Amino acid sequence: MVHGTADPTVPFVNALLLQSTWDDMGVPNILYDLEGAGHGPWGATVLDADGVPQTLAELAYDFIVAQQALQVE
Repeated sequence: MVHGTADPTVPFVNALLLQSTWDDMGVPNILYDLEGAGHGPWGATVLDADGVPQTLAELAYDFIVAQQALQVE
């Protein structure tokens, strides 16, 4: 998940609650918070777990590849 901390449409606390629920259920997830961002920051770039800047599409792709243990060349 990627969620702006200043989202006036869907409060950031909802992302925290969803993450907590998924954690309790054992559902793999990662929450990237976008400090000061509002609703729909689709062009955002965030740092991945290794500190490398990635687009949201790249993060989603890497998450799917990792969760499904795919070999991508």
